[in-house]
Parts: sequence; C-alpha cells; structure tokens
Amino acid sequence: MLGRFSRNITILFALAGTVSIGSSNAFGQTQPPTGNNNPNVGGIEIDAEGVLTQRAIVGNSGLLNQQRAQAAQASLNKDLQTPNSLRKISITRLEREVKKLVDSGKPVPADMLYLAGLTRITHVFYYPESKDIVIAGPAEGYFISAENHVIGTQTGRSTLQLQDLVVALRAFAPSGDKTRVISCSIDPTQDGLLRMKEAVAYVSEQFRPGDEAAVLNLYREALGMQQITIQGVSPKTHFARVLVEADYHMKLIGIGLEQPAVPITSF
Repeated sequence: MLGRFSRNITILFALAGTVSIGSSNAFGQTQPPTGNNNPNVGGIEIDAEGVLTQRAIVGNSGLLNQQRAQAAQASLNKDLQTPNSLRKISITRLEREVKKLVDSGKPVPADMLYLAGLTRITHVFYYPESKDIVIAGPAEGYFISAENHVIGTQTGRSTLQLQDLVVALRAFAPSGDKTRVISCSIDPTQDGLLRMKEAVAYVSEQFRPGDEAAVLNLYREALGMQQITIQGVSPKTHFARVLVEADYHMKLIGIGLEQPAVPITSF
C-alpha cells in the first residue's frame, strides 16, 4: 500500500485533501484548501461538527493588518509598545493578580492574557529569597491580525498567550503524571485507505488524458475525511488549535499549496 500508492495520497491531500479530526482526543475535521497561495486565506475554522476549513478573509488582509496595528499602537500602554529584548514577567505575581480578578468577577486584561507582548521565552529566573519565578524574552506591542492571530506590531511574530503557558505548565507539572509527548497527527482512516487503494487500481487501468478532474474527485471521495488526533493536551484548548493549524499548514507548504514565510531549500 506504499510506494506509488502513498504518493497518490500525498497528491490527493495537496489538491483535494479532506481531513477529519478524531480518536479519544477528537478535535475536528478538515476540508479541501480553497486555492493555491490565496492571499485572502487566514487561519482555520472548526465548526460545531468538528470540520476544519481554511478561513477566508474578505478584502485586503494587508491593509486590514496595517489598520489594526495602528489602532493597537494608539491604545496600548506605551511601555508595552516599545520593543524590549528581555522583558521580564513574574509568574508568581501574575498568578496572584489573575486570581484576584477572577475571584472578583473582573475580566483579565489583554496585557496579562498576552504576557506583555512576549514573542519568545529565552530565560527563566528563580529568586530563592522571594520564591519568585520570572520568565523573560523579547517582546513588543501586539494586535489581532486579519488571520485571527495575536502577533507583534514590529516583527509580526506570534505573541505568547497566558492560556497556552498554563496548558504547557500543567502538562509538565512538578508532581503527578507528567505528559510524555505532545503531538498532533493527521492520518487517513483504514476504510479510506482501502477505498483509495481500490481507486488507484481502477484509475491505473481506466485513466485517459482529460480525466484529471474526475480522478481528483474520485480520490477525494475514496479517501474521505482524515483523522486529526491530539495527544498530551486537551483538544479543547487553544494550545491544541495551534498544533492543528501548524500541522495543517506545514503539510500544505510541504506539497506546494502554500508558500513558507521564510526560504526553505527543497532537497
């Protein structure tokens, strides 16, 4: 079932890939990409049935990002707007302040939710005298992009989020059962593989020039929904959504349907 058969599956995912999210950690399903290098595609959407599709942006996404970045610069704290190569955040104090807000029924402000604009954690400090834990790294102002991502106003890099940090810390807590692996996998079902094998055999005997569109539809229907499985974290978290979106776009880049953000040499 490998060899040319596996290559056909890759081609199918590239041109018509339909994917489903399942198993005990079911998260969603995916539908075909909307087009090659579409500039108005932004992120993903997962509906109530767990079907994952690419999210289309209506209008000029570049202009929308520029407008949102300008609005963020006008409203954000000036200190947060200023890029900092090593912004420090006390996890101990942050936890205490968030608890106060939650207990009083008040919303947690954006500067806490988005960890003061951190784009990476490069240092962790521990102060024995105060038992304080401090994370630090490069930071800048942030805004919610047209692609529905929280990104930096200067570099466009993703901004770290408190909810994701909490999920990561819980996965590797100092006590109890520690997570062995955090992963996302997109895989065809066994029934889909069997149908695909039959479809490939049929096409190899019956194909004629001009049948490409019909073959594409046949492969799409044969393979059906693919399963997306999350391990190590709850599939209900934003952390899991980031994993799914990253894996999905990685596959689209790998098969040439999307251009990577940075140059990648193909071997």
